[in-house]
Amino acid sequence: MTYPVNMVSLGPGEAGLITWKGLQLLQAADKIFYPATGSQSRAFDILTDLQIPLSRLQAFRVPMSKARSETHAAYRRVAEEVKEAYNEGLHIALVAEGDANLYSSSHYISELLASERIPVETVPGIPAFIACGALAHVHLAKQEEELHIVPGTITGAEIERRLSEKRANLVIMKASQCEASIKEFIAKHPDILLHYFENTGIAGKEFYSHHPEEIRARSFPYFSLIIIPKQI
Repeated sequence: MTYPVNMVSLGPGEAGLITWKGLQLLQAADKIFYPATGSQSRAFDILTDLQIPLSRLQAFRVPMSKARSETHAAYRRVAEEVKEAYNEGLHIALVAEGDANLYSSSHYISELLASERIPVETVPGIPAFIACGALAHVHLAKQEEELHIVPGTITGAEIERRLSEKRANLVIMKASQCEASIKEFIAKHPDILLHYFENTGIAGKEFYSHHPEEIRARSFPYFSLIIIPKQI
């Protein structure tokens, strides 16, 4: 029997937040590819918490480099490894932190596999900003409000512009990439409510604050996120 390659979303960090379908596919998979940077991998931690046998796990390295050529070369390598395992008739899963269709490297790999006519099925998951909203009891969008999700390349001026329009709640993903801009914005607008999160769902590392000076004193880690409610 030939199985499609399953792109399984792991959710924001807590193993219990994976979907039931995602867990079933992981338990049935012969080989599971997971992303790692250096010696660290949040995906690996989630998989071990789910008691997936180590013998089924295979890491693929994601370079923490701004040089996209390096990153895309890594995607091509893992796509080739997945293709080989698929051609052997193995049931393959490739996991993604958060949701596989939101700022995820798995999407690029999925496109490479599709170009080789390898069937791919994606299992959705809970993205980090949804988990953060639950943690802080933040209603992300009410009635006819809009929700804007932006990457960590946003500038302080762009944050000001978006908030001045008073149209939408704002989510900033990968806030560590624009740490200086966010801290400058907070210094300039200390009265604007801003929710800051680190490592949501990770026991012992999770942090949340809405206090301006406390946020400015933090060194933003890779897994950091900002929610700014719509200005009234």
